[in-house]
Amino acid sequence: MEYTKGEWKVGEENDVYLGEEQSACIARVCGAPEGIEESIANAHLIAAAPKQNKALQEVERFLKEEMPYFNGDLDELIEDLQITVGQALAKAEGK
Repeated sequence: MEYTKGEWKVGEENDVYLGEEQSACIARVCGAPEGIEESIANAHLIAAAPKQNKALQEVERFLKEEMPYFNGDLDELIEDLQITVGQALAKAEGK
């Protein structure tokens, strides 16, 4: 299954769009039980999905393909993975 490729952004109405131009609506975020702040948080979480997916794919690829043969600097590798995962989480938090 394929999803819409590209950077997903939260628009003015808290809907999720493709790119800065808002060329395609990815998801409409309706009112949440706890109000507007929860709706905004939900929109940011949805918009972060592609970045989170990429981060998880990178971690999975490393664990499957490289970890069994890894002889390098583990500290550097962990730092790279932390950066990748941290960026995905920051996007989900609207940062």
